[in-house]
Amino acid sequence: MLFRDDQFRTFAGTEVVPVIRIITRWRETMKFKLIKILTSVTAALFVLGSTGTAYADRDEHSHRGQECPVGTPYGANSFTTMFGPEVEATLRCNKKRKHVRLVVQVNEYCRDAHDSTGAPIKPTTCAANRAFALGNMQNMINDYKKTHGMDDDDFKMVAVVHSNGGHLLRKNIGPGIPNPWAAQIQSLMDQGVKFYFCLNTGAGFINGGAFKQYGASGIPLQDQMVPGVDFVPAGLNAIADFQAQGYTYVQP
Repeated sequence: MLFRDDQFRTFAGTEVVPVIRIITRWRETMKFKLIKILTSVTAALFVLGSTGTAYADRDEHSHRGQECPVGTPYGANSFTTMFGPEVEATLRCNKKRKHVRLVVQVNEYCRDAHDSTGAPIKPTTCAANRAFALGNMQNMINDYKKTHGMDDDDFKMVAVVHSNGGHLLRKNIGPGIPNPWAAQIQSLMDQGVKFYFCLNTGAGFINGGAFKQYGASGIPLQDQMVPGVDFVPAGLNAIADFQAQGYTYVQP
């Protein structure tokens, strides 16, 4: 309920009027200050939003402005020759980075679940060019080195092999049947990829007859595997440990 000054005098006495005036002026002052604060905050948010957009645009422009491609993984063929000029013009390249670290999980041995007859795939029926993950790792290396011009010391790649992926590292995938992927694995090793084999998987392979136990046969595990393989106690824990060291996890 609102009163005029004369009404206040009648209602509450003359001494109340100055107090009411002070309160009214204070309320008007605070309302004005609140409006100024809200206006300033709104303006600041607008500026921040515009600045963020500008930075994003600048970063995107800088990102797309990378020198790319330095080359291609397609031999003498350029990206334009392979895919057309518009594809190369809109190609988004990676930044050329240092100290890239990747840990690749290899938990299968074949990219196919069934062979050409429709039967479930086996190590002895998986085609030599259908190995799981090996081609992906080679493509990654080609992209770093050929497309982006990175050096060998700019990136490091490790592969943790476990479960069904363990068949990729067997010296023989069956009685008298050499590993058809051994040359591809050796090539990756020559390019700096480190392969780590899970010993939990090794124990399972021993129990299943794929490997022989050293205590019973006198044949050490490494003699039953592709040369150059290293070992970890547990594959999944090893992947987590590599991630803790700054490696980025990759699942092909």
